[in-house]
Amino acid sequence: MPFDRRHFLGSAAGLALVPSLPASVLAKAPLAAAQATGLARIGIGSIEVTAISDGYLDLALAMFSGADETTLKKLMAASFRGEGAHRSSVNAFVVNNGEKLALVDAGTVKGFSPHLGRFLPALALAGFDPAAVDVILATHLHPDHVGGIADELGATFPNAELVVHEKEHAFWTDEGIASRAPQEVQPFFRMANAAIKPYAGRTRKVKGSQEVIPGVTTVELFGHTPGHVGYRIASGGKQLLLWGDVVHAPDLQFANPAISIAFDADVGTARENRLKILEQVAAERIMVSGAHLDFPGFGFVAKSGAGYAFTPAPFGFGL
Repeated sequence: MPFDRRHFLGSAAGLALVPSLPASVLAKAPLAAAQATGLARIGIGSIEVTAISDGYLDLALAMFSGADETTLKKLMAASFRGEGAHRSSVNAFVVNNGEKLALVDAGTVKGFSPHLGRFLPALALAGFDPAAVDVILATHLHPDHVGGIADELGATFPNAELVVHEKEHAFWTDEGIASRAPQEVQPFFRMANAAIKPYAGRTRKVKGSQEVIPGVTTVELFGHTPGHVGYRIASGGKQLLLWGDVVHAPDLQFANPAISIAFDADVGTARENRLKILEQVAAERIMVSGAHLDFPGFGFVAKSGAGYAFTPAPFGFGL
């Protein structure tokens, strides 16, 4: 029921009957010195999607290319972020279609960053049992996306199938490619293989536009990694695209989609697909979210000058 003037006046009248609070209630409290668990849930038709924060990363501006330092700093200042490192959210998602419980990514490997690794405790607070997860939908195999699916004891989600694009799986499991990779990149190969190894007998490799569970379809968005994908959720005439790492820095890359990040394996292809999908979701008014949009990341994209603008969706959209 909408909250109208009559309800407001009734509430105000009720508040007038509450006695004054005792002075002890206003006593000082210690500073929390930590962020609360990040959870946010929306509805896409009959499908519920829960965004879960794994934490954040601070990305130096030197990691971005496609614009000079002055332009990057101006964009940062215009979005009230100052001129220092860009703070990038790390998000994962639970998709519940009533038949299957799926994860789209699953947070970070232990020890990757002191500000990450919060996905699993948050998953429990959200009311989800790891044993109840049916499928893990990997956007790609970077450690901030699949690090949380395994630990030294094995699979974190004992009953889940792992879904990954066939190109992504082939790339990260190719020992020849790994041996030729730059020294600083080789740990990414080790972490990817450690994450997927416990799921070797229950891995489904996909390609093209393929329905992976009812209402959820893969969208190929190559470039960031060779087999990087998003997942389109559709139900009841509504759509949501969980696009993985199309955008790492929303304050930079919406305004100037030509800006790339050093993590992009193929800068040209990543930029091409970023421009293509931004144009599509803006034209079709499709809601999006992603791993590195400011938590929870649900919102809409619109053309704005030579670039785009992002409008967050209302809290609890569709519920």
